[in-house]
Formats: sequence, structure tokens, C-alpha cells
Amino acid sequence: MRDRFPDLPCVRRWTGGGIVAHLDDWTFALLVPSSEALASVRPIQAYQLIHSGVAAALTKVGCAARLAESFHCADGLACFTSPVLHDVIGVGDRKLCGGAQRRTRRGFLHQGSIQNVKPPQNFARHLLELVAGKAGAFSLSTTTVARAKALAANKYASKAWLERA
Repeated sequence: MRDRFPDLPCVRRWTGGGIVAHLDDWTFALLVPSSEALASVRPIQAYQLIHSGVAAALTKVGCAARLAESFHCADGLACFTSPVLHDVIGVGDRKLCGGAQRRTRRGFLHQGSIQNVKPPQNFARHLLELVAGKAGAFSLSTTTVARAKALAANKYASKAWLERA
């Protein structure tokens, strides 16, 4: 994919999904442990529930948003060229939010990106209220931070990882 965007740095997301140009977007990640009810639903249902929360949060801050239905969908290599089922769309059926999930037996990671609209500063709070239901302060241990930094440097920054198709 690097040949399609030679002037931009490229990274590969752990969740996979289509090509996303992260130029002026608002990104988020949601970690759902296997102990949570959301982790036991099918991926398409989790995608719908999470993006329903995103659409509700965007609507709450004054941006018309709803979920894409099957008739809105089309194939495309780049994530934001056309919506897929349960993406968040706005006026003129323009895609506002898409995401991808990676699941393991320990739970799942949902990575999302909001584009074509600029959420206000307090948007994260609205999104947490509508998607998580409850939220609290959380800090990573120094051991976890050190392990994450080592993984980022030794695996996820490697050419082998970044350029694997």
C-alpha cells in the first residue's frame, strides 16, 4: 500500500481493515475484556452497538448521524470511500465513522476513526457515557508501559510488521 501513498508514513493496524488516511481525524480504541457481556456478542452486533453509541454521541453534540444500512454500502479499498454495514454516516450519506475489531479469548479491541466532522473538545465524555455506560480512572502499571514500549519498538515499528500485507 505504500506505493499508493508514497508521501505519507504508513502503519498497519492490529485490527486490520481498509486503508485509513489519519490526517485530520479523531481516533478511539475500546478494549472489551471477555468478562463483559459485549465480548460475547457476534462481531457485527458489537460493531452495531458501539457505532450506535458513536452516532448518538455525535447527534448529542449537534451532528446529524445514523448507522449505514445495507443499501448504503459499496466495496472500496480505502475505508472512508464508502460505508459498510453499521458504519456511522451523516448528511448525504457521507461516512463519518468506521472501525475494525480484533478478538482473542481474552476479549476484543475495537479501533475507530471519525472523519469528515470535527467533534468538540468534550466529545470523549459523551462517547464514554453512551458506549461504556460506566467509566473510571485507569492507569497502566510501569511494567505494562515498559512492555508496550518494547513491543512498539521491537515489533510494531519493524519494516516486516509495517509492510506485511
